[in-house]
Amino acid sequence: MATLGLIEPGDIDSLKAAGAVGDLLGYWIDEKGEIVDHPLNRRVLALPPDDLKHMGSVIVITGGASKAVALRGALSKGLLTTLVTDETTAALVLQRRGGRKGG
Repeated sequence: MATLGLIEPGDIDSLKAAGAVGDLLGYWIDEKGEIVDHPLNRRVLALPPDDLKHMGSVIVITGGASKAVALRGALSKGLLTTLVTDETTAALVLQRRGGRKGG
């Protein structure tokens, strides 16, 4: 979002201090998939991530090593049903789950 100019450069430090590792639906989340307490999350005009649990299928298509921690959090919280990604990102998501493959 910073690269696109959607958030101010100064917001990055405060997001990190709040525990944010990435965003889902525009909401900044921590490594457990929980929305962090940050002013940017009070300005989002989107479905809250927890509402994804009530949908039959939630498919996310993304890639990149920088997204692995946020993806792991969203997956472990049950917000996503299907992830389409590259091999490197998939391996990082699995590694960050404590080294266990497939679970």
